[in-house]
Amino acid sequence: MATADEIWKAVWTTDKIKGSWMTPDNPLWTAQSVITETYEQATKAVAAANAAKTNSASAKTDSAAAKTGVAALQTAVTALSATLTKTAADTAATRAAVDRVEKALATLQTSIATMVADAVKAALATSTVEVDVTVSGNVPGTTPGAVVLPQ
Repeated sequence: MATADEIWKAVWTTDKIKGSWMTPDNPLWTAQSVITETYEQATKAVAAANAAKTNSASAKTDSAAAKTGVAALQTAVTALSATLTKTAADTAATRAAVDRVEKALATLQTSIATMVADAVKAALATSTVEVDVTVSGNVPGTTPGAVVLPQ
């Protein structure tokens, strides 16, 4: 079976149909020219429509892929946001714990300094110091053994 294009070429565009009697002043010549031009334009329009249909299908596929990509990106952003929120909370909790530890260390340092000072004071208070003093020599106006040392 012949295609529409093959039939068209066989019937309308051959010299057999035109013949020598088909001159430009013959109305059939004009009709054939109009029909030929219309057919060629219709063929171009069909080809353009088919191309548009193919492009439309590609565009739909691309659009669907883009929508899927956007959905995946939104999911990733949501997950990242949740992770960042948790990280921020963890960071705040860690900072609070560090602050508590620093405060406890400062208190411990003060406590140790106080304990050491108290221990030294107590040790000094309970300690007895024996001093042997020997005075020799002649100091005018004094008597040996009358020298008193400050406590």
